[in-house]
Amino acid sequence: MTVSGRTYYPLDEAFIPTGRAPVEGTQVDLRAGKPVREAALNSAFTDLELVDGAYRSRLTAPTGDATELWGDEDFAYVQVFTQPSFPGLTGTEFAVAMEPMTAPANALATGSPCAGSSPAISGSPAGVCGICPPGHRRPRARARRPPVVNPGSRVGGPS
Repeated sequence: MTVSGRTYYPLDEAFIPTGRAPVEGTQVDLRAGKPVREAALNSAFTDLELVDGAYRSRLTAPTGDATELWGDEDFAYVQVFTQPSFPGLTGTEFAVAMEPMTAPANALATGSPCAGSSPAISGSPAGVCGICPPGHRRPRARARRPPVVNPGSRVGGPS
């Protein structure tokens, strides 16, 4: 598993983010790749590396086959969760979940910045993301419409 995030959000006992910290020298440093079974994760990462207009995270099988999760500039965060005892079709399996995000967990409570624009504010969906084989170029960026501003709203309108 490879995630380019240079920082992550440590969690407290209740799984609430307690701030941001560098991944350098920690067990959650996935920038150079790490075997999935060695990663006990429930972590959000940010300060991701932008490659060909997208943030990319990768899962690679022992055979070399791989899948890449990508998100455009609006998806500046990725959540990674591992579960060593997931009930699978053939018994207990190791599971991984990777989710591109426009903001870290608990952003509304902490005031953390959101990378994407809310559809309610901008009038158009925020960002695009997907799953593809490694090296696949993401679809062309769609043209962004200017924000729709409701003159009576507090967001972007008169105070």
